[in-house]
Amino acid sequence: MPRKREKQLKFFVTFSELEHIKSNVAESKSSQSDFLRKSALDKEIVVVDGITDLVLQIKKVGIKLNQITKLAHQSRVSDVSVEMEQIHGELNEIWRLLRQSLHAKRRS
Repeated sequence: MPRKREKQLKFFVTFSELEHIKSNVAESKSSQSDFLRKSALDKEIVVVDGITDLVLQIKKVGIKLNQITKLAHQSRVSDVSVEMEQIHGELNEIWRLLRQSLHAKRRS
């Protein structure tokens, strides 16, 4: 009797990745083939162009927060409301750009 699926797919994993996959397969109560096929075919993968720029912006915001926190702990600043408002605005812009990128990707 011929196989329903005639193509075989092979790939390499580390020992720890293999153990993780085996554990997930066992939890799923399905065969390894069914589990891997479902994992590969039923997951939406979205590639966002420019994500590195967004990550860089987020890192810069984190640096600003760390600097403000350090100054506040040293009692060198007491009112950080202006800086926090600026950071809030930057984070809102980052989220807007990310949502816009994800929305554009889903339409294409």
